[in-house]
Amino acid sequence: EDEEKDMRRNMDLKIDLVEQAEAMSKSEEWKKTSDAFIRLTEEWKSIGHTVHKKNEELWQRFIAAKSAFFERKREHSAKIQLEHETNYAVKLALVEQAEALKESREWNATTQAYAALMEEWKKTGRVSHEKGEELWKRFTEAQNQFFETKKAHFGALKEVQENNYNLKKALYDRAEQLKNSNNWGEATNEMISLLEEWKKIGPIPRSYGDKMWEDFNAARKYFFARKDANREQRKQYAEEQRAARA
Repeated sequence: EDEEKDMRRNMDLKIDLVEQAEAMSKSEEWKKTSDAFIRLTEEWKSIGHTVHKKNEELWQRFIAAKSAFFERKREHSAKIQLEHETNYAVKLALVEQAEALKESREWNATTQAYAALMEEWKKTGRVSHEKGEELWKRFTEAQNQFFETKKAHFGALKEVQENNYNLKKALYDRAEQLKNSNNWGEATNEMISLLEEWKKIGPIPRSYGDKMWEDFNAARKYFFARKDANREQRKQYAEEQRAARA
């Protein structure tokens, strides 16, 4: 009688395990459910026998639920692996494009290209952790090299442009000194020379705008307007003298 009670108790325990297994068979919590099936299997082994026919039936149900879950898990893992491989190919292509651009000196176009590559990277799914770390390292190293070179370039360019500003400021100051000169020949030659020097000097920082050129040009125009007025005055005086002699 005690043995029969034990077998009934064991059957109830195994029925409970089977029902848990069947409830978990459609789970998508892959790690948590895998661990749970291991625990249920260990519990099953610790439970004693029950009626043989019923024990076999319960075992088959338990195994069927367990197999269904692990088959789904295998299919899921295969799908994830395929996605990772596809994503790896996409990200590898992005890395190669980034590395091809790192020596570029087309600053604006390449900056925009890197922004577009980053957007594509963000839209691409995950790859395996190890491969993902390697690709990301290569991608960022290429990008950083370009932007560090760009920063150095524009830092040096700013210095050059500031120097250009000082050179043009000196030319403007000289034009201001000459604009009231009455030494027409020498001043004209120097004004022409100042303009030639101006053309040889590169751009100045945009923050200064066009004001310096406008002021420089205004000084030149003022001088040549005075020169033209003086010529007309001398011409008129000469005509008056000829008329007086006549």
